[in-house]
Amino acid sequence: MKTKLLLLLFVTSFAFSQAVQITPYNSSVPMQDLVNNVFINTNCAIATNVQSQGVCGIGIFTNTNPNFPFQNGLVLRNGNASFSSGQYTSANTSSICSNLGDVDLLAISQANGNTGSINDVTYLKFDFIAQTNAFNFNFVFSSNEYGLYQCSFADVFAFILTDLTTGISQNLAVIPGTTTPVSVTNIRDVAYNASCSSVNPIFFDTYTLNQPATSTVMNMKGYTVPMSVYANIVPNNPYSIKMVIGDYNDTAFDSAVFIEGGSFNAGNVMCNNDLINMISFLDSNNNGTKDAGEPNFSLGSFVHELNNNGNPMQLFSPFGNSYLFPINYSDTHDLSYQIDSNYAGFYTTSTTYNDFLIAQNSGITTYYFPIVNTVPYSDVAVAISPNVSAVPGFTQINTVSYTNSGTTAANGTITLNHSSNVSILSVSESGAISTATGFTFDYTNLLPLETRTIDVIYSIPTIPTVNLGDMVTTDVSITSSSTEINSNNNIFQLNEVIVGSYDPNDIMESHGELIEVSEFDSSDYLYYTIRFQNTGTANANKIRIKDILPAGLNKESIVMVNASHDYTLTRSNNELEWFFNNIFLVPQIVSDELSQGFVTFKIKPTAGFTTGTTIDNSAEIYFDFNPAIITNTFQTQFVNALNVENKTLSNFVIYPNPTNDILNIQNRENSIITKVNVIDLLGKTIFTSKYEISNVTVDLSNLNSGIYFVEIYSNDLKTVQKVIKK
Repeated sequence: MKTKLLLLLFVTSFAFSQAVQITPYNSSVPMQDLVNNVFINTNCAIATNVQSQGVCGIGIFTNTNPNFPFQNGLVLRNGNASFSSGQYTSANTSSICSNLGDVDLLAISQANGNTGSINDVTYLKFDFIAQTNAFNFNFVFSSNEYGLYQCSFADVFAFILTDLTTGISQNLAVIPGTTTPVSVTNIRDVAYNASCSSVNPIFFDTYTLNQPATSTVMNMKGYTVPMSVYANIVPNNPYSIKMVIGDYNDTAFDSAVFIEGGSFNAGNVMCNNDLINMISFLDSNNNGTKDAGEPNFSLGSFVHELNNNGNPMQLFSPFGNSYLFPINYSDTHDLSYQIDSNYAGFYTTSTTYNDFLIAQNSGITTYYFPIVNTVPYSDVAVAISPNVSAVPGFTQINTVSYTNSGTTAANGTITLNHSSNVSILSVSESGAISTATGFTFDYTNLLPLETRTIDVIYSIPTIPTVNLGDMVTTDVSITSSSTEINSNNNIFQLNEVIVGSYDPNDIMESHGELIEVSEFDSSDYLYYTIRFQNTGTANANKIRIKDILPAGLNKESIVMVNASHDYTLTRSNNELEWFFNNIFLVPQIVSDELSQGFVTFKIKPTAGFTTGTTIDNSAEIYFDFNPAIITNTFQTQFVNALNVENKTLSNFVIYPNPTNDILNIQNRENSIITKVNVIDLLGKTIFTSKYEISNVTVDLSNLNSGIYFVEIYSNDLKTVQKVIKK
């Protein structure tokens, strides 16, 4: 509301126009109010000590044209700000406002190799203290130098951030991924002046002179795409920022920068609201109070019910800490904590909060949930998240995550093997020991509830060494020096199809499209990964993913496995939503790797799946306030045995499975077993033996940990069983 009230003070009346409208700064309004209410517009940071130069070059703009990305904000021009208002007319391309220079902007221009003077400078400078460790905002740079003078007149501007504690300054208005300042000569397109080559043309948006005047959005010759300023900062530390723009070498052909109103993002989600903060913790001394050294507990979810409506919502957090934002202060809230069903027998909690209200302007109210461990146990798990698709001729990154869900520190070994059609370029863990088909890694002191990751970079060969449709298989296993309560999560297999061009925002399931129904039972999970990438030109401040689960998936069995960034996951009935607030995801043009992210979760099929059962799952991905990107639909189908002659497995008993060494095979019908083969994931037969008996013992003690297939022959019949070697 503050922004709208201030706008009324600036804008008295103007005819409706599908172009940017600019009103110069009104001295009756304090400059500090202009900065706080239009640009910052959040309680997370307050501008103080506001200074300016060339106030006639400062204005406030509004916009209703969908072809321009910002609805309102501040404009700074090295001339009269109001001359940028309205559709392009070719009038008032040059003007003089301050007729002063600036030593800071001159230094930045000279550092970029320019020797001319900087003139007619307009700036707005203020101090602020933010409560978060990063901030950003959005802008568009425009100039009348574009076209005829874009080869040599480097009108330049800067956003100079200064740490007032250390005195260190940096210019944030740079070409993404560089230290090169944004200017006319550093962002230009040869299409509008053939006398010089293009420089960073991907950041140039529109050359107004090529458009009908009635369709233009501002009275400037050209402008860039929307761009973002981003910086890491120290919370609660004082900073100043100077937004400054000047003419290069003369005072002709002005430039202007449009700064999006309210885009100053310094943790706005956390500061602008009264919040419910929920913390679950391991209550080691069972006193009901979170004492120093007691870690947060993450093996479960918070449960929130609004107005006793009978539709509770689950909130999952990897840190045992989550927030709720009340919408209506008359709402009542119920809170509790639900321990993951896999670990419910080892912990207890009874804390609930019922029918409470949140008072307006109460700030953050924290509710604690003590969790008490009743039975010590050991349990480690491993999984793989595919960061990008496997494409011929490119690299691929997979993230191996391993977690200690037990109550004592764990030590053990991770073993990874991959199919022969790819090779490993690098492994992020320096202690990994390479093998012919992967690596092993001995981990130590993995603390309770701790997760660690290993990034594995693969090289995908070019066609025809591989072909589209080929399968890349990776399996990983983990062992522990302690006896575990659950060995099913000690192995993981990822099957990926090699593809050509692909959409980076997609969903996939690790088993592949076909699953042998005989190899999958009620204890097994499907593992979904939803991948996203910022393919725009500016940072994405927040990302939301929605997955409406189909009826074929058991909504109650959802368990998070891994994610690329900090998140909160909510589940309301069959609707999953991940929230990445303040993610500041850079665009692909800055860094292909850093512009990507993912979530991986596991979930069980609904009971009753059988041969022919299909499960279709897709997701929606939202970047900031943009429309949803709809992913592909991944279809899982349960089938009979894949390319093997199958006999009912009930005729054979294989035990123990998983096994440490000895595998026993017994034929219940007492018919003769004639041959047994043991085959690894690469299809290589590593053991074979012929028999004429009904019970066979196979020694697997010399094999590496992982997944193997055992072929059992009885005369002309064959069956195949998956075996896990610990």
